[in-house]
Amino acid sequence: MTFRKKRLTKLKASKEAQALRQELLPSAANTLSYQAIFENGLMQVAPNYFSQSYLLGDVNYQTVGLDDKGAMIETYSDLINSLDDQTNFQLTIFNQRVNLDKFRQSVLYASQEDAYNPYREELNQTLNQNLDAGENNFSTQKIITFGKREQSAKLGYRALSQVGEFFKSGFSEIDASFEALTGQDRVNGLADMLRGENHLPFTYKSLTLSGLSTRHFIAPTSLQFKNKHYIEIDDRYLQILYVRDYGIELGDKFIRDLIQSDLECLLSLHAKGSSKSEAMKKLRTKKTLMESQKIGEQQKMARTGIYLDKVSHVLESNIDEAEELLKTMTQTGDKLFDTVFIIGLFTDSLEELSEAVGTVKQIAGAHDLSVDGLPYMQEAAFNSLLPLGYNFLDGLSRSLLTSNIAVNSPWTSVDLQDSGGKYYGINQISSNIITIDRQKLNTPSGLILGTSGSGKGMATKHEIITTKLKEGNEGTEIIIVDPEAEYGVIGQAFGGVQIDIAPDSTTYLNVLDLSDDTQDEDPIKMKSEFLLSWLGKLLDRKIDGREKSIIDRVTRLTYKHFETPSLEEWVFVLSQQPEIEAKDLALDMELYVEGSLNIFAHKTTVKAENNFLIYNVKKLGEELKPIALMVVFDQIWNRVVKNQKLGKKTWIYFDEMQLLLLDKYASDFFFKLWSRVRKYGAIPTGITQNVETLLLDANGRRIIANSEFMILLKQAKNDREELVRMLGLSNELEKYLVNPEKGAGLIKAGSTVVPFKNKIPSHTQLFDIMSTDPDKMTRS
Repeated sequence: MTFRKKRLTKLKASKEAQALRQELLPSAANTLSYQAIFENGLMQVAPNYFSQSYLLGDVNYQTVGLDDKGAMIETYSDLINSLDDQTNFQLTIFNQRVNLDKFRQSVLYASQEDAYNPYREELNQTLNQNLDAGENNFSTQKIITFGKREQSAKLGYRALSQVGEFFKSGFSEIDASFEALTGQDRVNGLADMLRGENHLPFTYKSLTLSGLSTRHFIAPTSLQFKNKHYIEIDDRYLQILYVRDYGIELGDKFIRDLIQSDLECLLSLHAKGSSKSEAMKKLRTKKTLMESQKIGEQQKMARTGIYLDKVSHVLESNIDEAEELLKTMTQTGDKLFDTVFIIGLFTDSLEELSEAVGTVKQIAGAHDLSVDGLPYMQEAAFNSLLPLGYNFLDGLSRSLLTSNIAVNSPWTSVDLQDSGGKYYGINQISSNIITIDRQKLNTPSGLILGTSGSGKGMATKHEIITTKLKEGNEGTEIIIVDPEAEYGVIGQAFGGVQIDIAPDSTTYLNVLDLSDDTQDEDPIKMKSEFLLSWLGKLLDRKIDGREKSIIDRVTRLTYKHFETPSLEEWVFVLSQQPEIEAKDLALDMELYVEGSLNIFAHKTTVKAENNFLIYNVKKLGEELKPIALMVVFDQIWNRVVKNQKLGKKTWIYFDEMQLLLLDKYASDFFFKLWSRVRKYGAIPTGITQNVETLLLDANGRRIIANSEFMILLKQAKNDREELVRMLGLSNELEKYLVNPEKGAGLIKAGSTVVPFKNKIPSHTQLFDIMSTDPDKMTRS
């Protein structure tokens, strides 16, 4: 690098640093009570005190039965109970108001330079209506932070990471994700809370450039504690309350009701445990002192001539509470924790703040809780509210058992909202829209299952069309296997090519077409394997060992002597073999090469350049249909391999999937194809109303077990019960499959299952295209 280039680089870095300082320096950074955040996520709160934060995922708490809810709370309780008396626990829940306009733009379908924008406009109109009717204006984030005293950052990180891994393992049992936050994550998360979502994004590179601390990236421009009841943060207000008294019976809905109250709030529950022996000793001592006080008061009253067994109601209640705590700790093994539960409310005006405080007190009262303000303590409460892992508030703690902490469940309901995902309908629990990017799943393979008339045709067409509208033609190919000629209309609307395979058709598929793009498999070997399965199905008999050897040899010889052979050349080579079995096999094949069923003996006539193909086999008889489908699958395989080489995604839809599982030859070949295409980046989806056929077939059950995406519509009783068992669905979720409205049911993405509905307005062009009304479908 020349001197001039070095100087320019330094000057550029200096200007960037200056710009960063200008934006960040006028802040209240010193108010934040921590010293440093390291890149690995460890925070140094004080010289010998460290904390680590983890992002807690949601679970379907509202859609499980009481037994499952109990199991979730028990798991959560066991994890909290595992903490030693040196580790601080903090649960933080941030209910953040979303910029709805920004969110709207992220889910709407952008116009493109094609002929399909009118459809995008219709879809966007439906999306906008659902966004306005839903609760998409809030997002909820749950963070668990552990704090601990250690002699060094290295020891702190090691100790806290061990705690985090133990919790991660425990939460995995109830399908709740638990991921460690990096230093960058923690800084940006804290900035979200105090600066809003439009804050300057933080990276450690920008930290080096600016020469400032992480606190400057987090702190707002202005923090004022002039008022004893609330804090002024830039042009907003924050008031922090605390739960002063807990009722006799603690329920699991307080946090949920706070989150669903349309309040932008930050909740923090701190808990610091003590050893069981120490806690019981303290409780017994406290109980003894209170009983002595009771006796003293009784004696004092007796001297005035008043004889009462009971004295102060408060004192009696405290003695009973201590007795109950001792009893519970002895019977259950629960620990005793010093806890503080604080609630921070963000508003744009003092009037709104007063209303928000009233709302919280009303919700608390409904749950037999008492909430109070923190006059003159807002600064200490402010740092305790943030997920720093340390409680700065003294003298406000309440003793709670492990189970009483755990029952304040952090879970509400799950939403499926992938950034950049396609629209699938409305979450019936939260009323939020559902967007899913199947490519983000570990196994994006999918199934759409439902009885006749349940709406599975509409659901399938909706996904196909939204894929076309979002991804266009470039880089994406859609292939539909259409045994009942149901997809011709969307093919015509979106420039697809319908490939009619029938005895009287002039469209042909060559059984011997070969893909030379296969990366890790021998294409001729694969073709030989295909022919073994296909010929067995074609001739409706078992291919014996000698015939298998002949077929393999003939396949290799055919490709050796012919550059682009068809079945006619293959049978010719077969007829030249010396074995009597070869002669007999060639005679068996005569009907399919020279006879009336020679539709597979020609060169392929399908144009390869189209990115939307529909294979229509409706006109074939029941015997020929499975045979033709096997040829179609072989063609699809070739396209998938080619598309991967070109960097294109392939979406494949297999309608009437049960037809592919009716005999062993077709079932085994289809399962091999299903498994192979996934490795080459394709996304297969099976559609059927005959769920029983899938459940009775070993390959069908394996497909169900390995499909992370599912749309489950109305199911017959036996099918529903078996699917519920296989997928581990709760009784509450099962109810959504019993008698749902058309197009409603359950949608599954990964381990998350939510009830959904997706009603397409009947007055739209999209409805006309998707409708399965026979009068609206083209017949070939």
